[in-house]
Amino acid sequence: MRPEDGGRLRAPAEWERHSCTWIAWPHNESTFPPQLIGKVEEAYCEIVHEVARGEAVKILVNDEDEAERVRKLLEEAGAPLWNVEFHKVPTEDVWVRDYGPIFVKNEGAGVLCGVKWRFNAWGMKYPELARDDKAGLQILNLAGTVPIYRNYVVEGGAIEVSGNGILLTTEQCLLDPDRNPGLGRKDLEVEFHRYLGTRDVIWFEMGVVGDDTDGHVDVFCRFT
Repeated sequence: MRPEDGGRLRAPAEWERHSCTWIAWPHNESTFPPQLIGKVEEAYCEIVHEVARGEAVKILVNDEDEAERVRKLLEEAGAPLWNVEFHKVPTEDVWVRDYGPIFVKNEGAGVLCGVKWRFNAWGMKYPELARDDKAGLQILNLAGTVPIYRNYVVEGGAIEVSGNGILLTTEQCLLDPDRNPGLGRKDLEVEFHRYLGTRDVIWFEMGVVGDDTDGHVDVFCRFT
């Protein structure tokens, strides 16, 4: 049985009701230098505090020691720990939006699926971070959804969906030869139609100048 059997797959808009939010706890010193990490963790505690009031927050940590330390930080911040789960999934950095699966609904069959495209660290710009592709696969396994594995490189921040069939993206990012060599717009439009339920793809030529993700649409254009 194919994941799309029984009904069309549809990627919900981000404001539709979630059952949970996945995050990875910050620890990468290149992204968060030692003089900043304390403030960053304070911000993450605030995020968890707010989100966990309405849905489960599932946090990726490198090991049990980190889980215990983060649990104490959240407790001190007053976060509702009853709605927080820790998962020992080693990560290089925090960009779950880019390396994690995208969850889609097969409403006809009444099932939730997870589409896992490949993550190659933004065209191998940061080769050491490409290992987080494995973390994304582990999220897919832990989520208990019907898994869909795809071989194209698509980062979560590279696409924006409306929930009713419109997708925004940039040629600069998805047609980058370091991501998807030889692919054209039509190839990706077919992919998104099948696995995200899109009917229209709006292509911007480029993203923001200087963006080292090579044109992620979520930097400059979102549906709300």
